[in-house]
Amino acid sequence: MTKPHENRQAEFSNDVDNGKLAEPTSSGSTFYIKLASNGTPVGYVGVKNGWCAVVDEGSALEFEAYVYDDVTYYKVASGSYAGKYLSVSKHDAVGLYRWHGATGWSKSGDDLVSKYNNQKLSMYSTDYEYLYAWNDYTVLSVSLPST
Repeated sequence: MTKPHENRQAEFSNDVDNGKLAEPTSSGSTFYIKLASNGTPVGYVGVKNGWCAVVDEGSALEFEAYVYDDVTYYKVASGSYAGKYLSVSKHDAVGLYRWHGATGWSKSGDDLVSKYNNQKLSMYSTDYEYLYAWNDYTVLSVSLPST
Protein backbone atom coordinates (compact mmCIF):
# COMPACT_ATOMS: atom_id res chain seq x y z
CA MET A 1 0.00 0.00 0.00
CA THR A 2 1.36 3.43 -0.95
CA LYS A 3 1.63 5.87 1.92
CA PRO A 4 0.00 9.31 1.46
CA HIS A 5 3.14 11.27 0.52
CA GLU A 6 5.50 8.44 -0.36
CA ASN A 7 7.89 9.25 -3.22
CA ARG A 8 7.11 12.97 -3.06
CA GLN A 9 9.71 15.61 -2.38
CA ALA A 10 9.24 17.76 0.68
CA GLU A 11 7.36 20.91 -0.22
CA PHE A 12 9.11 23.39 2.03
CA SER A 13 7.80 26.22 -0.03
CA ASN A 14 8.88 29.82 0.01
CA ASP A 15 7.11 30.85 -3.18
CA VAL A 16 3.56 30.98 -1.83
CA ASP A 17 2.38 34.50 -1.12
CA ASN A 18 -0.26 34.18 1.57
CA GLY A 19 -0.77 37.93 1.90
CA LYS A 20 1.24 38.33 5.12
CA LEU A 21 3.51 41.35 5.07
CA ALA A 22 5.87 41.02 8.01
CA GLU A 23 6.71 38.23 10.41
CA PRO A 24 4.90 38.34 13.77
CA THR A 25 6.59 38.78 17.11
CA SER A 26 7.42 35.87 19.38
CA SER A 27 5.68 34.90 22.58
CA GLY A 28 9.17 34.90 24.09
CA SER A 29 9.33 31.33 25.38
CA THR A 30 10.38 28.11 23.69
CA PHE A 31 8.85 24.65 24.08
CA TYR A 32 8.53 21.20 22.56
CA ILE A 33 5.25 19.88 21.16
CA LYS A 34 4.52 16.62 22.99
CA LEU A 35 2.19 14.15 21.25
CA ALA A 36 -0.11 11.41 22.55
CA SER A 37 -2.50 8.90 20.99
CA ASN A 38 -5.53 7.87 23.07
CA GLY A 39 -3.82 9.19 26.19
CA THR A 40 -0.55 7.30 25.59
CA PRO A 41 2.55 9.45 24.91
CA VAL A 42 4.01 8.69 21.48
CA GLY A 43 6.76 11.33 21.18
CA TYR A 44 7.37 14.87 19.97
CA VAL A 45 7.19 16.87 16.74
CA GLY A 46 10.45 16.50 14.81
CA VAL A 47 11.68 15.89 11.26
CA LYS A 48 12.45 12.67 9.37
CA ASN A 49 13.47 12.61 5.73
CA GLY A 50 12.44 16.24 5.28
CA TRP A 51 8.91 15.87 6.69
CA CYS A 52 7.49 16.43 10.17
CA ALA A 53 7.13 13.21 12.12
CA VAL A 54 6.78 11.76 15.60
CA VAL A 55 10.29 11.55 17.10
CA ASP A 56 11.85 10.84 20.48
CA GLU A 57 12.61 13.65 22.92
CA GLY A 58 16.27 13.91 21.86
CA SER A 59 15.26 14.67 18.24
CA ALA A 60 12.36 17.01 19.04
CA LEU A 61 12.16 20.45 17.46
CA GLU A 62 12.05 23.45 19.78
CA PHE A 63 9.29 25.92 18.91
CA GLU A 64 8.16 29.46 19.71
CA ALA A 65 4.53 30.57 19.35
CA TYR A 66 3.84 33.61 17.20
CA VAL A 67 0.48 35.33 16.83
CA TYR A 68 -0.32 37.26 13.67
CA ASP A 69 -3.76 38.66 12.90
CA ASP A 70 -5.25 36.54 15.73
CA VAL A 71 -3.80 33.31 14.28
CA THR A 72 -1.11 31.26 16.09
CA TYR A 73 1.94 30.03 14.17
CA TYR A 74 4.68 27.73 15.51
CA LYS A 75 8.21 28.70 14.48
CA VAL A 76 11.23 26.46 14.97
CA ALA A 77 13.45 28.27 17.48
CA SER A 78 16.83 26.58 16.97
CA GLY A 79 18.79 24.06 14.94
CA SER A 80 18.99 23.53 11.20
CA TYR A 81 15.26 24.27 10.70
CA ALA A 82 15.30 27.50 12.75
CA GLY A 83 13.09 30.21 11.32
CA LYS A 84 10.65 27.87 9.56
CA TYR A 85 7.03 27.41 10.60
CA LEU A 86 5.00 24.27 11.28
CA SER A 87 2.64 24.20 8.28
CA VAL A 88 0.45 22.02 6.10
CA SER A 89 1.16 21.16 2.45
CA LYS A 90 -1.41 20.95 -0.33
CA HIS A 91 -1.33 17.16 0.27
CA ASP A 92 -2.19 17.66 3.99
CA ALA A 93 1.30 16.57 5.11
CA VAL A 94 2.89 18.61 7.89
CA GLY A 95 6.19 20.27 7.04
CA LEU A 96 8.23 23.37 7.78
CA TYR A 97 7.80 26.47 5.64
CA ARG A 98 9.19 29.98 5.49
CA TRP A 99 6.89 32.77 6.67
CA HIS A 100 5.24 33.47 3.31
CA GLY A 101 4.18 29.82 3.00
CA ALA A 102 3.30 29.33 6.67
CA THR A 103 -0.10 28.11 7.79
CA GLY A 104 -1.57 28.78 11.22
CA TRP A 105 -3.05 26.57 13.92
CA SER A 106 -5.71 26.72 16.62
CA LYS A 107 -6.06 24.66 19.78
CA SER A 108 -9.37 22.87 20.35
CA GLY A 109 -9.25 20.93 23.61
CA ASP A 110 -6.21 18.66 23.27
CA ASP A 111 -6.24 18.88 19.46
CA LEU A 112 -4.11 21.11 17.24
CA VAL A 113 -6.23 22.14 14.24
CA SER A 114 -4.79 23.48 11.00
CA LYS A 115 -6.20 26.81 9.84
CA TYR A 116 -5.24 25.74 6.28
CA ASN A 117 -7.65 22.79 5.96
CA ASN A 118 -9.49 22.74 9.33
CA GLN A 119 -8.14 19.24 10.06
CA LYS A 120 -6.48 17.94 13.25
CA LEU A 121 -2.81 17.06 13.68
CA SER A 122 -2.49 13.32 13.10
CA MET A 123 -0.19 10.54 11.99
CA TYR A 124 -1.04 8.14 9.19
CA SER A 125 -0.88 5.14 11.52
CA THR A 126 0.98 4.07 14.63
CA ASP A 127 3.57 2.29 12.47
CA TYR A 128 4.02 5.21 10.02
CA GLU A 129 5.07 8.20 12.08
CA TYR A 130 4.78 11.06 9.57
CA LEU A 131 2.48 13.91 10.57
CA TYR A 132 -0.58 15.18 8.73
CA ALA A 133 -3.50 17.48 9.27
CA TRP A 134 -6.20 14.95 8.44
CA ASN A 135 -9.02 13.79 10.73
CA ASP A 136 -9.32 10.33 9.14
CA TYR A 137 -5.84 9.34 10.34
CA THR A 138 -4.75 8.73 13.95
CA VAL A 139 -5.52 12.10 15.57
CA LEU A 140 -2.92 13.10 18.16
CA SER A 141 -3.47 15.13 21.30
CA VAL A 142 -0.85 17.79 21.95
CA SER A 143 0.71 19.30 25.03
CA LEU A 144 1.99 22.83 24.63
CA PRO A 145 1.89 26.08 26.58
CA SER A 146 -1.11 28.36 26.12
CA THR A 147 -0.51 31.32 23.81
